[in-house]
Amino acid sequence: MNPFMRIKPIQDANKFIDMAFRRASKVEPSLPQKLPPLLKAKRREEARVRKVAQFLHDRFNNIVKQFPKINDLHPFYRDLTDVLVGVDELKKYLASLRGAARVVMKIANEHIRNIRRATDPSEAARERRAAYGRIASFVKKLNERLIFLEEARSKLRKLPSIDPDMPTIVVAGPPNVGKSTLVRVVSTAKPEIATYPFTTKMLILGHFKADSKTYQILDTPGLLDRPLSERNQIELQAIMALRHVANIIVFMVDPSETCGYSLDMQLSIYEDIKKSFNVPIIPTINKVDISLPEMIEKAKRVVGDDAIEMAAIKGVGVSDLIEKFRSFLERESS
Repeated sequence: MNPFMRIKPIQDANKFIDMAFRRASKVEPSLPQKLPPLLKAKRREEARVRKVAQFLHDRFNNIVKQFPKINDLHPFYRDLTDVLVGVDELKKYLASLRGAARVVMKIANEHIRNIRRATDPSEAARERRAAYGRIASFVKKLNERLIFLEEARSKLRKLPSIDPDMPTIVVAGPPNVGKSTLVRVVSTAKPEIATYPFTTKMLILGHFKADSKTYQILDTPGLLDRPLSERNQIELQAIMALRHVANIIVFMVDPSETCGYSLDMQLSIYEDIKKSFNVPIIPTINKVDISLPEMIEKAKRVVGDDAIEMAAIKGVGVSDLIEKFRSFLERESS
């Protein structure tokens, strides 16, 4: 499962303050009837201050605990976390929230000591209000951090639930060559397909079974559709992250050129990916049903005569492709 999936929504500072004060207002400690009025007042005010501080302390620490430890993450999730929100920033804000939990308790304890020294009920009430004021002021200064963590949670929980131990095929190639179609066709036997926002891109994760074994297949539209030399830092980090899960790259070309890319450009991207990735590549020639024979032959001269010829939208060649990477993965594991 995506390690960020179970993190609960994070409220802003004002919401936390309102929740804490509302709970504290309902606190009525059980006190002996014969207890002097001053002691009753002091214990009531102390209980309310303690309730506010404990509530915020626990909520802040729970936020930190819900986030997985970054250093323990699988490299795929760690790198994508760095791309989406920044690992250093996330660590910094989580650490500061843990520290804030301690500060809230420190403020409360200072005022509790003053409440215990109060000489009349009104003085105890003033100390409680002073504690509320200081705590509220401090928590409001955390708002930027709380907003950052909520935005991080929202982005990270949408990442695909990749199983690092499951064989994974990453489908690459320019846009509109049939990558998404292949993922959907391959996954029809076990239709577990979901799309995930990734910066301005989309990842599509599918699962399928072959000979009782389950495989993951990941489409990366927009990530591998131009030479690596032209990519920005975020795109490069994204590609590096995919390296952590790819057992095989299926690279698709469209000799019909209906994808909007010339065949020469597609083949140039193929050569670039081949040089840049230390991952086995299975070349596939898609849309053979609408491509000229000479264009198919031109593609084969670059990607190899053993390339799988396909018409993915019709299911043609799909079984051959599945058999090829299934037998390859079996050889790798033996």
